[in-house]
Amino acid sequence: TVLASAFTNAPELRAAIPRDLDVFFAEMQAANIRRNDAFRDQLKTIGEALAKHNIEAVVLKGGAELIAPLQINPAFRFVSDLDLLVKEAKLEAAVSVLQGIGAQLSKSDEINQRVSHHLPPMTAPDWAGPVELHRRIGNDVINHILPARDLIESSSSSQYAGIRLPDLPHRLAHQVLHAQLSTYRYERKVLSLRDCLEFEQMTLALPGEIEASARALFENHQAEGAFAALKCVTGYVVRPDQKITSKTPATQWARQVLKRFGQPRRQRITTNTRFFIWRLWQVLTNPERRRHYLKNVMNREKLKQLWAAYLDRNRRIK
Repeated sequence: TVLASAFTNAPELRAAIPRDLDVFFAEMQAANIRRNDAFRDQLKTIGEALAKHNIEAVVLKGGAELIAPLQINPAFRFVSDLDLLVKEAKLEAAVSVLQGIGAQLSKSDEINQRVSHHLPPMTAPDWAGPVELHRRIGNDVINHILPARDLIESSSSSQYAGIRLPDLPHRLAHQVLHAQLSTYRYERKVLSLRDCLEFEQMTLALPGEIEASARALFENHQAEGAFAALKCVTGYVVRPDQKITSKTPATQWARQVLKRFGQPRRQRITTNTRFFIWRLWQVLTNPERRRHYLKNVMNREKLKQLWAAYLDRNRRIK
C-alpha cells in the first residue's frame, strides 16, 4: 500500500517497472483507502452500540490512525483488525453488546486464552475485519511499561460515540512497544520495514516533547534501549546514505538487524529454533501444557492448522 507513492515520488523507479505493475500498486493503494473507510464505518457502529450500554473502548494502533491520522498518506496504513481496550469490569458486557449486533466470538483454547491480553477475535458478516477486545496492552513486559489503566485514564473522546483515543505519548509508546517487544523483535534483532515507516511518519507529525514523553516511559522501566534502537534503525532505513560510525548500543543493534535482514534463511532457523525450544521446555516442565500439546497432536484438524500456521510464519520471514 506504500509502493505506489514511491513510484509517484520517484519517476526513475516507475520507469524501471512494467506499466501493469505500476497500475497494480496504484489499485492496491486505492483499494486500501476503501477498506479503511469500511473499517471506520464498522468502528462507528460498534461505538454507538457500546455507548448505548454505557461502555467506552479505547481504540488502539491502526484503528486510532483511522480516526486521528498521523501518517502523511491515509492509504499507507493497512489495518488487519480493530483493537479495542475495555475496562476489565466491562469486558463481558462488551462481548454481549457486540454479539447483539451480529458478531461471533472465535473459538480459542482455554489454556491460551487464560494468559492472553485480549479475547479471541470477534467477527460479523458485514464487518471489514475482526475485532479484538483487549483487557491489557500486551505481554507482561509491555503491560508493566504501559498499564491499561494509565492508557484508559489519559484517553480522550473521539468523534465517535463510545470510542476514545489514547493520548499522543501513549500512542507513540504503544507503536514502539508493539514493534519491538510484542513479538520480541528487539530481543531477536529482527527488522520490520513497516514498523520503521510507521515510527518515522508518527515522529515527523508529532512535536519533539511528545516523543520525549513517550521515550521517558521506556527509560522509567529500563527499556530505553528498545526505543532508541527503533529510532536509530529507522534513521538508517529512510536515509540509507548514512554510514554507521558510532558504537552506541542502538547503532550496534541497527547494524546487526540490517545485516540479518538480508539473511532470511538465518532468521527462519533462529525463529523456528526458539519456537520449538520453548514448546519442548513447556512439555518437560508444565503438565497442563503437555496435556494440551498431546491432545492437539492426536487431532488431525488441529495438526493441519498448526502446519498451516508454521508455513505462514516462515513465508512472512523475507
